[in-house]
Amino acid sequence: MNYFDSDFNISFKAAVFDGTTKSVLKESREFSGSLLDQYKKALEFISSKAPESISRQCIAEALANAFAHRDYSINGSSIASIFDDRIEFMSLGGLAGSLTLPDILNGACICRNPEISAEFHRAKIMNNLGSGIQKIQNEYDDCSDFCRPQFSVFPSSVLVILKSPDCEPMADTAREKDSTSLPVSIAPEEKVMALFKTRAEITRRDV
Repeated sequence: MNYFDSDFNISFKAAVFDGTTKSVLKESREFSGSLLDQYKKALEFISSKAPESISRQCIAEALANAFAHRDYSINGSSIASIFDDRIEFMSLGGLAGSLTLPDILNGACICRNPEISAEFHRAKIMNNLGSGIQKIQNEYDDCSDFCRPQFSVFPSSVLVILKSPDCEPMADTAREKDSTSLPVSIAPEEKVMALFKTRAEITRRDV
């Protein structure tokens, strides 16, 4: 599989929705061809449509991960969904190898696609040091827990949600009521480990 041929046949999609649910689609794009070209064009499109308050560095990091770490044996498109208050990156394929959510939050990395990672490194898109997620988290250091990025792992996909730093709980409640939105769920033991990454102590109510 030559990921950098102009006729590479697995695409990336991006959709822009009105408001905070998937009820009204405003615009969508599909990016095909070389993965490097797909990444650059998708980044330009998403950056131009995303809420201004969301860090462009975070968008670039999340998008790079969606390209470099997805499972290309699954014949489908990863998707970026853009809302008024957030961006959701859905990347096909669960975590590589034996990695867990706490592992990647701690900077652990298993290279699923060495050829892609090497090319993205040469293009100065990523450094292949497992620091991307931690860079994203650092951008939200001054935000409330509600507005922090969310990372969820499913058997055949990974979901990363970048929220606007000034988002309100009401907006998230509206999203949860939308049956077309992907659920944000973490296994109980992984939720506990993730909470320890951001808090000095946690209570039963937190989990």
